[in-house]
Amino acid sequence: MAVHSQLFKGLFHFSLLWRLAPIMVMVGLYSAAATMVAPAVTSGKALLETNSALFVGVILSLLLVFRTNSAYDRWWEGRRLWGQLVNDIRNASVKADRLLDVDSEERQQFGRLMIEFAHCLKDHLRQISDEKEGSAAPVASQRRPMAPVLDMYALMARWRKQDQVDGFSLLMLDAHVRSFADILGACERISLSPITLAHKSMILHMIFLYVLFLPWALAPSLGYWDVPFVAIGVYMVLGLEVVAEAKEHPFGTGEEDLPLDRLCETIRRSVEEILNLPPSGLAAAAAAPLAVQKGPVNLTDQT
Repeated sequence: MAVHSQLFKGLFHFSLLWRLAPIMVMVGLYSAAATMVAPAVTSGKALLETNSALFVGVILSLLLVFRTNSAYDRWWEGRRLWGQLVNDIRNASVKADRLLDVDSEERQQFGRLMIEFAHCLKDHLRQISDEKEGSAAPVASQRRPMAPVLDMYALMARWRKQDQVDGFSLLMLDAHVRSFADILGACERISLSPITLAHKSMILHMIFLYVLFLPWALAPSLGYWDVPFVAIGVYMVLGLEVVAEAKEHPFGTGEEDLPLDRLCETIRRSVEEILNLPPSGLAAAAAAPLAVQKGPVNLTDQT
């Protein structure tokens, strides 16, 4: 029953249709005009015999397949990175709870920093997306994502300096903290390396030519029936381009973007459950920054 409900939900999801409706109306009017003029201007059968519309359609479909796959790969890589972040934070929380012989408050401080990193990363990536779109939306977090990572390393260095944690346990914890910076860099690479403008312009030029010549090729054989056929073709072609454009930037707040708020909430609940944090752990961390030692971090004793 769930499968059928998902099928009906996808079948009657028309958000993309309403976004493309004005363009489809203009294309329909253009197709109707081409149908009236085509018999007096040129022989449509000659265009059909040369398969000009089919030739352009094949090239366009190949470009759109590459475009869609490239955009979806970026979306899926972003989802994998955030899934890795959830797993790393859970593993770090378990190891901090079971392997670190430190005060429970300091373990909770470490957990708050991991929660803060997830929220800082989310706000940082959304700020990049807003800047690329030309909008300056305010961000909830005032700290950069690397600030909680530096605070985590400062805590770890203090524990090691005070002989509260042995080098082996600290080394196991370091693997996850180091992964946070790797995930940050990989997410920034996705956000700051879009598909080249030349490739996008080529696809848009092909779509424009396809829409321009298709009504003239179909009008002699279909008459005014070419209007709905052309409208359907434009909806499919432009729809794929719009979806690919949305998938290309997966860290925004749009309908097609990754559910970063839900993932941050999953991280918060996991850390609070493992480390027995109070429900307001993130708010407390934001209101009162941790008093950790500053200066160079030395973890050479780990090995």
